[in-house]
Amino acid sequence: MPEKPSPLSDEIFRTLYDSQDAAAVTLLLSLLRQTSGLLQWLHIVTHDQGARRRLNGVVSGRLHPPPSHNTGRALLAWIANPATATTNETESPTKSPDTTRDIRHRYAGLTRTQVLAHIRHYQAGAIALAPFLIAYAWRRSPPNAESSPSLLQATALFMKKSITRDSPDLMRQLAKAASFFHEAPIGKITRDRFVNDR
Repeated sequence: MPEKPSPLSDEIFRTLYDSQDAAAVTLLLSLLRQTSGLLQWLHIVTHDQGARRRLNGVVSGRLHPPPSHNTGRALLAWIANPATATTNETESPTKSPDTTRDIRHRYAGLTRTQVLAHIRHYQAGAIALAPFLIAYAWRRSPPNAESSPSLLQATALFMKKSITRDSPDLMRQLAKAASFFHEAPIGKITRDRFVNDR
């Protein structure tokens, strides 16, 4: 006997087979709300012919920005105005090379990102790290907040690898990670969650 449709399956069906690009428009509006400066950047691009030309070139693949400006905020800055674009998207006027060296020294030569990766790997324990990170990120996300673009992209990447690369074990590990976080309140995971479960 076929399974009775659920609200979740109905919503997924509508999203996957929508002909009005509702998902794309929703995601665009979410990006404009969540990404600092993106709305201002869009205003610049729509009013500057050179910026529009560069954007069209990048989107079509006919124009390739220099390697120092090919991702993230650096890419957007280059599209808006190559003459004023910085070479480092994380560059901060208050962060000097000395500050960076001090931070690396504090973490025994590792960057903060590398330290966090080691911590997450330890916290995952017997759970594969990729499924653990996905479950951890979703459980930390506030229940009524819009999902962040980075979380959506990471989840899409995980699903693609799990299904198209024939890696069913990743899905089993995701179920294991979801079970691990099951009792933790959504949006409020603390270090006690890991201490008490070890």
